[in-house]
Amino acid sequence: MRTVRDLARLEKLRAMPDMGPMEYAEAYSWIHFLRHGPTQIRDLLPAYLAQPHLRPQKNLAWQLAQRLGNVDEAWRRHMEFPLPMARR
Repeated sequence: MRTVRDLARLEKLRAMPDMGPMEYAEAYSWIHFLRHGPTQIRDLLPAYLAQPHLRPQKNLAWQLAQRLGNVDEAWRRHMEFPLPMARR
């Protein structure tokens, strides 16, 4: 299984052509984690997107580590949680 270091790698990608199917899936999982994961991180993504001039200094991987400590474990726990069935 990949680790939080991959979030830092994903943050360095600058254009969609730089992403393959695996990078897209990883990025989607991180967005889901940031939006629906632990409550103490749910404000990070909106704040990050609102301040593009700060991105090089304070990337999301670093900010997550500051708030959660063991980001890998929190991400794994979140991704193991069963998703609700889609309603038809």
